[in-house]
Amino acid sequence: MEIFYPIYVKKSSLKEEITMNVRKILKEISIFVIMALIVTNLISYFKQPKLDFKEFPKLQAKLVDGNNFSYKDLNNTPFILHFWATWCPVCKVEISNFEKLKDDGYEVITVAVSSGSDQKIKDFLKKRDLSFKVINDQNAKLAKYFKVQGFPTTFIFNKDKKLIYTDVGYTSDLSIKFKIWLFGR
Repeated sequence: MEIFYPIYVKKSSLKEEITMNVRKILKEISIFVIMALIVTNLISYFKQPKLDFKEFPKLQAKLVDGNNFSYKDLNNTPFILHFWATWCPVCKVEISNFEKLKDDGYEVITVAVSSGSDQKIKDFLKKRDLSFKVINDQNAKLAKYFKVQGFPTTFIFNKDKKLIYTDVGYTSDLSIKFKIWLFGR
């Protein structure tokens, strides 16, 4: 004679099932975000320009606001040189990050490449409420000197004017702050 023992199977409530599903989805999203960060950083690394110099050049240029820029104006602080263009869709999405960096006290110099006249660039900046320093590189001479091949491209220099990091493609203000903190000492 066989004896059967009842097996107690706890039915999970709808709330528990939803909680488990949400956790699973959040885990998958987290893995996706981490993988995306790894892939974008690898792409940026392999696309970064190979410069013939490691120290910021003795650059002097006229800004679109009429002021002059000189490498001598960089006062022993890390700074960002950002190449972008008014016609670049990624640049349009990312450009406000550089305004945030400027507002947070970082030295930001940007170079608008093949983007038209000073007035066209000023109109672009005004429409987006941007006020950082901009050099108009109408003929892409500065971009060629820095071997920029894709937009946007960001160079980060330390307080000694030595290149510490290059980003190609979208970058956030937090990413740049982290890189300055990590490499800019």
